[in-house]
Amino acid sequence: MAESPIISSMVLEPPDQEDKKNSWDLFPWKDFPGYTQSQRCASTSSWIWQFGYDIEKSDDDTKRRWVCKVCVDSRRPNPHSAASSGTQNAEIHLWNDHKVCDPSGRRKPPSKAKEKTPSRNIAEMMKLNTRDAREQQIANQIIGRFDRLDFQRLVVSWIINSNSSFRQSEDPYLRAAFEYLNPLVKTTEAHITHNTVRRRILQVYEENKAEIKRLLATAPGLLHIAFDGWRSNNRHALYGICCYFLNTLGQPGKLVLGLPELVDRHSGDNIATHVVEVLRSYGITHKVGYFTLDNASNNDTAMEEIGKALGFEGKTRRLRCFGHILNLAVKALLFGHNSEAFEDDIQGNETLDAKAHELWRRKGPVGKLHNLIFWIHRSDSLTNLLRSLQLTVYSKSDDPVVRAKKPLDVIIDVVTRWLSTLYMIRRALLLKDFLEDLWYKQKSEWEGWY
Repeated sequence: MAESPIISSMVLEPPDQEDKKNSWDLFPWKDFPGYTQSQRCASTSSWIWQFGYDIEKSDDDTKRRWVCKVCVDSRRPNPHSAASSGTQNAEIHLWNDHKVCDPSGRRKPPSKAKEKTPSRNIAEMMKLNTRDAREQQIANQIIGRFDRLDFQRLVVSWIINSNSSFRQSEDPYLRAAFEYLNPLVKTTEAHITHNTVRRRILQVYEENKAEIKRLLATAPGLLHIAFDGWRSNNRHALYGICCYFLNTLGQPGKLVLGLPELVDRHSGDNIATHVVEVLRSYGITHKVGYFTLDNASNNDTAMEEIGKALGFEGKTRRLRCFGHILNLAVKALLFGHNSEAFEDDIQGNETLDAKAHELWRRKGPVGKLHNLIFWIHRSDSLTNLLRSLQLTVYSKSDDPVVRAKKPLDVIIDVVTRWLSTLYMIRRALLLKDFLEDLWYKQKSEWEGWY
């Protein structure tokens, strides 16, 4: 089924910068020689900045000024400016000269707190003389092209799409690369911590969740659900809950609605509680259609409880997963009618002890192949021997393509991973001659001890 067009790739779009750029085009730089656009790293949150420009002295970034935008827009000679360390002077000017006050209606006293300032500004770093009109323009163009929030959005987008660790944003070498490409990353303190990454991602999730709600609400038909459990390597028991639907254009789509963690027993009641909670969070309980699940017994109870919560008979809305049925049928052919009991016996046994070896050996050719592959896979010396046998043959070939071939390793099957037995068999067939050579060498070496 095709993925929904809404979230095929997570990319955070920067805001439109055209209005911001045009407003600076009107600024009378000739009245402020030696100044550039401010490179402050802290935000200008006071309401006065809606009506003013933020500039700073190029050779002393502690000397910042607020310049009245209303004066500039009205082409007033010598537009009013004030030191930006406080807002009171700007508030007084806006009220006395333009009758402009706080749009929110709350006229707060001026803040006494000074903004944080970068240690060096871009003009100093690039050795620009901002008293020269041309170099002043260059400095302002460089500053104007860098947006601190846009940079941070791009970093968060990269972490999301590359599935990288949140702490990657704190890597000193990565930060050094950013600063090398643009010194403003450092002067504006645009770097973000792992906590900031987490907070921004949650914000993105909530923003996109609202769009998903809208998409599902407008879907013309029922929304069909599938869920299944999975345990991560760091021991988190997660349940993936997916939704399948047709959009307003009749195109099939699918979305992951949630990935709740089950900290309690994996009973049907607990599973149902999490599934219903996720469905309710999207406001789609009235549009739920059918559920496609595997044959796990706890899913029977889960569907009963989901049906009670949503007002239908659970068993009438449950569909069996055909892929799971087919998988069970093939396992029965490979391992006999009691294949699930066999899996229960060997699951979690990561060492090839005598009991596990015997259990596999009884399962015919596939079981014996598993024992051989497991034996090679767990041994570095046997793995290296298998590679050496391949390289020896390849190096003697007259065909340059064969001589350039790289040796292959065996693939171990895992009972809980679909198709892993198929991949093991395919690789074993490719390595058939080399596996036989390895077995004979090991057999001869073993018999030589006696």
